[in-house]
Amino acid sequence: MWKCELAGDFDAGMSVAERHLVSVISALLRDQSDTIEASVGTIEHLTAYLELYRLHDQNLPRITLEEALSLPEMDQTCWEYVVPDHKAHGRTITRAGERKLIDHFGGAVWLTEMDHLSVPIYQACVPSTSHSKARCADLLLGNGEVLGLGERHVSSEKVRLALKQHEVPEKS
Repeated sequence: MWKCELAGDFDAGMSVAERHLVSVISALLRDQSDTIEASVGTIEHLTAYLELYRLHDQNLPRITLEEALSLPEMDQTCWEYVVPDHKAHGRTITRAGERKLIDHFGGAVWLTEMDHLSVPIYQACVPSTSHSKARCADLLLGNGEVLGLGERHVSSEKVRLALKQHEVPEKS
């Protein structure tokens, strides 16, 4: 999996990652179409990504974890608790859930605002969620998550709060 690590605005980071993929895919189609088609049997998956990006005004679709879990096709096979039988530690999307979201959105989608306790401690919180959701995003494409990014805490106070929420002793 690829990580997009850069300074700046969270949404701008998502756009940079999308444009980077567009650039890489465009170069592959321009320079290696025959090789890819001979190896994989098709280049449709590459052209479909570019078309989805174009159809959404140079952005990919985005959905929060809460919105994703409320979709009718997202049944019990699509998510699980990060720590079985401990709801407080949050939920995560399974590979089956990732596939259903990819299909639902026509090939690619950003999954955002995961449960804060289900992600690494350094992920910043979405301010409007009382520190329950993380300011992070996973790009689901192909077989599942291919790219991730997330905003970091900007103060020691916020890091300490995250340590407390994650039940990690500050001294350690």
